[in-house]
Amino acid sequence: MPVVRSLTGFSPHVTRQLLWMEYKSQFGKKALGYSQFCRSYRDWKKTRRLSMRQEHRAGEKLFIDFCGPTVPVVNPDTGEVSRVAIFVAVMGASNYTYAEACEGQDMMSWLNANSRCLTFLGASQNGLYLTISSTTALMLICNARAV
Repeated sequence: MPVVRSLTGFSPHVTRQLLWMEYKSQFGKKALGYSQFCRSYRDWKKTRRLSMRQEHRAGEKLFIDFCGPTVPVVNPDTGEVSRVAIFVAVMGASNYTYAEACEGQDMMSWLNANSRCLTFLGASQNGLYLTISSTTALMLICNARAV
C-alpha cells in the first residue's frame, strides 16, 4: 500500500486522517475511501517489525521511575487496605530490575527509594549525576572514572 509517511514516524501530530488526505491528493480518484484506507493501513502496519535497538555499556545507566497506577495492599492484622506506588529501577545493559512499594509518589518517597536502590546495587554516591531524558522518566548515569 503506498503511504506518504507512517504514523510511527517522528511527528506526534500525524494522524490517519492526515495520512489519508495526503494519500488521496497523490492518487486522486483511484484512492481508497477513508475506512478502506484505515483497514489497509492496519494490515500493512502488522507486517512491519518496529523496534528501537539501544546499546548500553554495563553499569552505565540506571533508568528509574514510578510505574503505572497505585496498587492496593491489605494489612493482614487489621484488614485495612492502603494504596502504594511502585518504584522501579532497571539497569540499562542487563535489565537487572529493582522494585519496591512506596507510600506515595512524593519527593521523600522518591529520594528514599532511590537511596535504598543504590544501596542495594552497591553504588557509591561519588560520580553519580542525574539527567532528564523525558518528561516522565529520569536517567541516572554513573561516571565510570569516579569509581
